Amino acid sequence: MPAVPFKTRAKAAIRPYWRHARDLWRLARFCIYDFHRFRRFSGTFPLRMSSGAEAARITKYYHMIEKGLALSAPRPGFGHYAIGELCELLEKSMIEGRQGQHIGHALDTLLAYRDFNAHSDGATPDCVERVITQAQVQKIACVPGATKAVTRAEITEAIGFDAERFFSTRYSVRQFSDAPVDRADLEAAIRIAQTTPSVCNRQSARVHIIIDPAQRAELLRFQNGNRGFGESMGALAIITADLSHFVEPSERYQAWIDGGLFAMTFALGLHARGLGSCFLNWSASVENDRALRAAMNLPDEETVITFLAIGTLRETFIVARSPRKPLDQVVTLDAF
Repeated sequence: MPAVPFKTRAKAAIRPYWRHARDLWRLARFCIYDFHRFRRFSGTFPLRMSSGAEAARITKYYHMIEKGLALSAPRPGFGHYAIGELCELLEKSMIEGRQGQHIGHALDTLLAYRDFNAHSDGATPDCVERVITQAQVQKIACVPGATKAVTRAEITEAIGFDAERFFSTRYSVRQFSDAPVDRADLEAAIRIAQTTPSVCNRQSARVHIIIDPAQRAELLRFQNGNRGFGESMGALAIITADLSHFVEPSERYQAWIDGGLFAMTFALGLHARGLGSCFLNWSASVENDRALRAAMNLPDEETVITFLAIGTLRETFIVARSPRKPLDQVVTLDAF
């Protein structure tokens, strides 16, 4: 057997170290890019708070009160810190003439909180009455409301179907029919996705639907996982999350959590409407992320979570087998 040339052996020996150094450098660049985007566009820094960040903070604090009122035995007079922060934000918003559903929901929650304390001998901070009076002067409609009653029977009735079969028949589909995707089905699936939980109900997720084939092709060139079937999809969804909705440094990765949950519920909503879908990952380089953002004129505060190919189903089609791991490899029970 002929000897391997020294140059070849040297390259083979050096290659793992070179790749290690290259990938460390790339990781550092990606982390710095994400850091600067969160620093500039999140709602973490109140000195330059955008209207979206202000709405997120209001939602955060009124939802804290909603959650407290939803406990089995709320403590009378709970939540003074959250109430104080909420009142301050609401006063500022109303004085400056801002409007939005979040303000109405927050006022409804304050009324419910005041009523709860009135019936349970709890202390209500003075700012609550001040804010409610200000809302009345400005003729902002509000009624007490922070919780709702749910029965076990409602839920039992709603889950009266073969859930395991429903979930196990959602596949990553890469063979679509030529039939167009109905807009009503897309909207129904998005409404289902809106039921997805999010941090303090801030609902940061956004979905951009692209149906025009030329526009789809323009955006899909930045994502290489659609080769061989990208042109056959009936619609492309790009799911994003609004960074202005995250108001603490510890929420630096919450966009991917909330956006990912929304994306999965959206895919299941599409499945419920008889449409096929396939996730296309957006683990992208800095250059690709910037190029995509420019191409679709994406608002600065939105972070791309994932692409989702959508299409109508053929009568028969092939999917990847995608075997799942055994249950004992993914779950631990009381094992610490």
